[in-house]
Amino acid sequence: METIDNNPKERPYSISTICKGYYLTRDAFYKHQKRYIKRIKIENQVLEIVHKRRRILPREGARKLMKSLKADFEKYHIKIGRE
Repeated sequence: METIDNNPKERPYSISTICKGYYLTRDAFYKHQKRYIKRIKIENQVLEIVHKRRRILPREGARKLMKSLKADFEKYHIKIGRE
């Protein structure tokens, strides 16, 4: 489920109607939306860091890449696994 625009005039149904359709509470809906937005921001940060590193060392493997990026991830307070 993707996030829904905050502008009520642009969406055809209310949040309550959408939640009833998915059998969710409004609280669960907003909690999911918050986690989704946070995850997308982290993914974009990681991709930006990895792309910068790949320009310099394009043939570096996953394990070495993780070791070399560990300091960058700690700098931005990102916790991530190898996958």
